[in-house]
Amino acid sequence: MRNDVWPRLDQTMIPVVTVASLDVLPSLIDRLQENNFKTVEVTLRTEFGLAAIRQIKQLAPEMIVGAGTILDANQVNLCLDAGAEYLVSPGWSDLIYERASTFGAAEKFWLPGVVTPTEVMSAIEKGFRRLKFFPAKVFGGISTLKAYDKLFPGVKFCPTGGVSAELVTDYLELDNVFAVGGTSWLT
Repeated sequence: MRNDVWPRLDQTMIPVVTVASLDVLPSLIDRLQENNFKTVEVTLRTEFGLAAIRQIKQLAPEMIVGAGTILDANQVNLCLDAGAEYLVSPGWSDLIYERASTFGAAEKFWLPGVVTPTEVMSAIEKGFRRLKFFPAKVFGGISTLKAYDKLFPGVKFCPTGGVSAELVTDYLELDNVFAVGGTSWLT
């Protein structure tokens, strides 16, 4: 049974990293900790993703490590076995939902990506109240999330994908945004 990770994730910016070499991890972790980040999302976009999750948990056991770019159900097991405490997908997958649910209430540790009202409604029906809004820039960004605030009360989003440093504050001022995910401008 997985614990509910979201109450522990008390920061509003989530660094999203794609690791091209494990050699960079000690300095990356140092930079994150110097800037008071308590979490990092490691994408599975390279062959180093799972190893990076393991190494970060060894180097900084107090850090909450997530696994991003989860594209299939098999990755759920691999990431949780590697030490990931939360999972992030670019979209919704019934197979990922079913697999994650074998570890407990999936909404407590999986952040599926959504963009359309239909996708948001489907996630709500499964018990989700926290969702990734991806790719934010392509699907209307702030204006879409403003519209969703009235449509989906109680649902909170983490926009990623094309969120520029200049817009972070604007996103975080929205009542229905709990965090913003970022790459190069944040890490």
